[in-house]
Amino acid sequence: MKNKFWIMLLSFAFFSCSKKMYVKEDYTLYEQDFKRNPISQLRTDGVYVLENIWTKDSGRKPEEHIFYKFYEEGQVNITVDVGHQIKTEQEYIESIKKHIASTNQPKFTTHFEGYYKMEANKIVIQRVSSPRNLFVYYYGIVEKDKLIIVKETIDGKGKIEDKYFTDYYKETYPFLPLDKSQIENLKPGW
Repeated sequence: MKNKFWIMLLSFAFFSCSKKMYVKEDYTLYEQDFKRNPISQLRTDGVYVLENIWTKDSGRKPEEHIFYKFYEEGQVNITVDVGHQIKTEQEYIESIKKHIASTNQPKFTTHFEGYYKMEANKIVIQRVSSPRNLFVYYYGIVEKDKLIIVKETIDGKGKIEDKYFTDYYKETYPFLPLDKSQIENLKPGW
């Protein structure tokens, strides 16, 4: 009986500390019938690639190779190319295809992908922070062929309010178009 108690206690501790795997309905920015505004400057026919980071004091080239891929249906994926392996248009396309194939599996639960919403030129991206296992919101501005992230926070719940767009921090992501015929029919599984 004593061993059974310890096994139950250890099981409870293990399962209560395990990370939640999120499904799309957990995201407050998920909309089943999302429709992107056709006059929006946000583009879905390529990727936005991190070019530089500006802070209050200076700018710098990023050490990381990071890019965003947005989808017409309201989904977004951020890719961190740790080894700086992706360089050509075809390598970006293959990376996107490989990621989508991994998400189009039965019972896929998202943990790294996200959703976005826009008002005018303001955008909010909602993702899960893996180490903290909670939602993080990226607030930004979309300009012609450019995404500028100005704040990353756990606050705001994705609400588009001016106070989230007035930071001195800026990550600049110029747009890189990709071969539309190879990516236009790709649909994410999250």
